[in-house]
Amino acid sequence: MGPTTDHVKTPCKVMMVAEKPSIARSITEALCGRNFSQRTGPAKGIPIYTFKGHFKGRTANFKVSSVAGHVYNRDFPTDYQDRRKDPVNLFDAPTIRACDKRARPVAKHL
Repeated sequence: MGPTTDHVKTPCKVMMVAEKPSIARSITEALCGRNFSQRTGPAKGIPIYTFKGHFKGRTANFKVSSVAGHVYNRDFPTDYQDRRKDPVNLFDAPTIRACDKRARPVAKHL
């Protein structure tokens, strides 16, 4: 556990993001039992669990949520997407990070 500091607001806010919704619920239940609230955010089917607890010796408001699927994709620039080119060139090619169109509600949710 790291040191506590005097400049942390009380209650502090703690956000946890799990890999999928069922894990978010498991984390929530492990930390607070069944004393939590559940609501839905911008991404349908991805709940947000909230509860009060302690973090590093301080009172805290927790939010636990998750992602579902890949939020971002990596791809090659258009110049490298020609399948007739030598694939060896891809080892040194740049990549582009883009938000998956289907995951935009999840990105907004986070």
